[in-house]
Amino acid sequence: MTHTAGGDYEQAKTDIKQALRLSPRDTQIGLWEFIYGSADLALGHYAEAIDEEHRAIDDGLAGYWPHEVLTAAYALSGQDKEARVELAETVRLNPKITSIKSLTPLDVGIPRLVEGLRKAGMPDE
Repeated sequence: MTHTAGGDYEQAKTDIKQALRLSPRDTQIGLWEFIYGSADLALGHYAEAIDEEHRAIDDGLAGYWPHEVLTAAYALSGQDKEARVELAETVRLNPKITSIKSLTPLDVGIPRLVEGLRKAGMPDE
């Protein structure tokens, strides 16, 4: 996690892969997949981010976070319909997220997330 906070997304991905090899039955695998997908989004690897976020959801990660990353990845890869569906799911799961201004500092810190959310239709205020 410190690598993503510091912006070293390639190293974060390497560390997560290693952790999952060492502990393939980790009960928090969905969280690790979410972080991995966020790193892919930050690096501009949209198809990979989409795959990872779907894995995170499939592996039981509850909450709006993977849907938020999916929104941005879909929007930035030109999949507008899917982006709008994921944006609606993000807001349904966290009604406090109504605009870019309402995002948490952690959200805003993910490169390309805000750009993708805007492209999907999230207003600035």
